[in-house]
Amino acid sequence: MRRLDGKAAIVTGAGQGIGRGVARAFAREGAAVTVAEINPETGRAVAQELQEELGAPALFVETDVLDREQVQRMVDATVEAFERVDVLVNNAYVAGPFRRLEHKPGDDLLLAYRGGPLHTLWAMQSVFPHMVAQGGGRIVNFVSLNGVNAHMYSADYNAAKEAIRALTRTAAREW
Repeated sequence: MRRLDGKAAIVTGAGQGIGRGVARAFAREGAAVTVAEINPETGRAVAQELQEELGAPALFVETDVLDREQVQRMVDATVEAFERVDVLVNNAYVAGPFRRLEHKPGDDLLLAYRGGPLHTLWAMQSVFPHMVAQGGGRIVNFVSLNGVNAHMYSADYNAAKEAIRALTRTAAREW
């Protein structure tokens, strides 16, 4: 028996890179995987490779994490397809370009917050009642050392990732 047999996972930003790697790892361990991705071409391709190459149940849900209704739809579609949600991986992130702090408009920070901690919060809140009803689950939120190390030209990214870290720690204490 694989570690995730009978479990269902959602991975945001699973159409490429780290998200795709996480989705593949979960599929290899037996999970049914929802590929939540804004790009329909890459999202469908990853869901298809999980099914055909790894033999895993997979669902593609086109998801723009900047839209709360789409985040909720991602969770609803997962529960409808797999009758549960055991793992949520908040990997997707949306941000503006790198710029020096004195040239960074406030809109870059607003985008980073909507594309980072706000969608992370929405997704966490959406899966929470399902996880409570089934007796548990796991939430993995991706952060970065950029904020801790004060990387240059990415103040919006740094601040957003630190906010995700705070949300994660708070949820761990409260939930």
